[in-house]
Amino acid sequence: KIESGYLRTPGKAKRYDSDDLVDIFVYTRDESKERNEEVDKPPQQRYIEIMVDGAKHFGVKQEYIDYLLGHECTPRPLPHEFKVCGVVPEGADTMSVEQVNECDGKDGRPLCFAVNDKVLRCILDPESKEFEEKVTWYSRFPNSQITDLLLPRFLYDPKYGAPSMLEECTREHSAYLEHMISAFRTEKEWEVIARFERKWKEDCTSDE
Repeated sequence: KIESGYLRTPGKAKRYDSDDLVDIFVYTRDESKERNEEVDKPPQQRYIEIMVDGAKHFGVKQEYIDYLLGHECTPRPLPHEFKVCGVVPEGADTMSVEQVNECDGKDGRPLCFAVNDKVLRCILDPESKEFEEKVTWYSRFPNSQITDLLLPRFLYDPKYGAPSMLEECTREHSAYLEHMISAFRTEKEWEVIARFERKWKEDCTSDE
């Protein structure tokens, strides 16, 4: 859900074609959470574009669309600015989608996820509460351990879309997703252990 992280708050709105008030929901920030300059940054460029696309789709007045287009935002990072989650060790194994999904952290199995061309393993104590919480989170969604399919559902970007198969994901999109996940992944919790066996959109196009 794109709205994850916000509060769904009931409200009222006036229709364009009458003075009637209708019941609506507004997504607002959680005021109980600490606010500071690091948190209260301008919205990301991708989020502004989501708002603009939605406004156009639902026929919102052009003056509001222009307001959104002129709003200060945090620019989308360029490919040369993308961060990585680490380097695949020399001589490391290659793991398939099936092998990654088998590493679900249950019944003594390791917990792994794949992003871009890498597979990462959780190095927390399997008996710890933190490890258990990660296992629970990754078990909530289909293909949750395949970041290139999961993350676009939560942090959708109109530039790249939401691929339903790995083969629909471009190399740039995968690198962008690795950049985004690097903000949440720490070396104290995860380590790169293998290369991820997959194809990108460019590979499939060249095969045709």
